[in-house]
Amino acid sequence: MKGYSRYFWFIHFLGDIILINFSFLCSYFYKFGSLISDDRYTFLLLIFNFIWMFTAFILDLYAIKRISRIDRILLNLLKAGFINVFVLAAILFSLNDDSPFSREHLYYTYAGVFSLVLIWRYTSVKLIYLYRRYGYNYDRVIIIGGGEVAKGLNDYFFSDNILGFKLLGIFSDISFHLILMLILVIYP
Repeated sequence: MKGYSRYFWFIHFLGDIILINFSFLCSYFYKFGSLISDDRYTFLLLIFNFIWMFTAFILDLYAIKRISRIDRILLNLLKAGFINVFVLAAILFSLNDDSPFSREHLYYTYAGVFSLVLIWRYTSVKLIYLYRRYGYNYDRVIIIGGGEVAKGLNDYFFSDNILGFKLLGIFSDISFHLILMLILVIYP
């Protein structure tokens, strides 16, 4: 990843973690009327964060590809949320039959996490598309060859600025060595 796109995953990761913690703390405050005063809930917050990190990296949620449909991104996010719920439920039920944690607090937390993270991810992906539309964060592309395939690729690259491709040129009927030298100059 070149340019600013190498930071996109970190921005998404940081936003997810901040929203998870915010939702947890707001749910705790709504349920109990204070900030976290019980060490068990601090431990639960750590478990929330670690489970999210684990599921996000297992499902590769932070791999923002150039050509990703927003519905696929949100579907993968929902998968991660359901896995998170099941793993946390398994951990909590394996600890003790009488869980010391409030179910109502957990319901509020998950409702907040799902809604906030979905809104955050949708907004951030749309902002990335907008960022690319204005000409930033482009991948440079050269089409080598001619004919219908080259015309189809040319049409594809110019079809939408959101894709984030910048066509540098189309080369056909020139020697292979000249093309190789040109590629090495453009992509050192």
